[in-house]
Amino acid sequence: MSLSDIACVLLLTFSMFGQVVAETTPASESSTTSVTSISTTPEKVKWSPRDNDLRILEVKVQSYKFEDFVPAYQYQDVVLLPLGMLTEIMELGVTVSPGSAEGFVIREDRIFYLDVVRNEIVINGKPEPFDSSLVYEIDGDIYVESNLLGKWLYMDFNIDLFS
Repeated sequence: MSLSDIACVLLLTFSMFGQVVAETTPASESSTTSVTSISTTPEKVKWSPRDNDLRILEVKVQSYKFEDFVPAYQYQDVVLLPLGMLTEIMELGVTVSPGSAEGFVIREDRIFYLDVVRNEIVINGKPEPFDSSLVYEIDGDIYVESNLLGKWLYMDFNIDLFS
């Protein structure tokens, strides 16, 4: 997918326990995306990504700007961020594979295990369920709602699409 195929271009800035700010600029709407829904509750209708939901994020941590661009999806007031790509860019010890992610966050004693099929996250040895409508497998990565991902990665995300 080239930058000309992207629905919008955003600027994403964040820091450990910091904030995320995103600015949007319209672009073309001709990309294609595959998605695997993770829902185990059939009564809930899950969102499905469309071309115009795609946002491209330029990543900043404090004043440092990364060279990488990150695809994200927005629907209603929800922004989904790619767990695998963000942990790779930030060099966190988390590895994403189909249906799961595991490793540690920031320190080796902060164990992280995500099971999207069972809708369960284990952080520091404590299992917790999560809302399956906030987690999706899209194009080989696991996309997580930004507030939930911030909680899991010990970060605060504040995404402002109207700046």
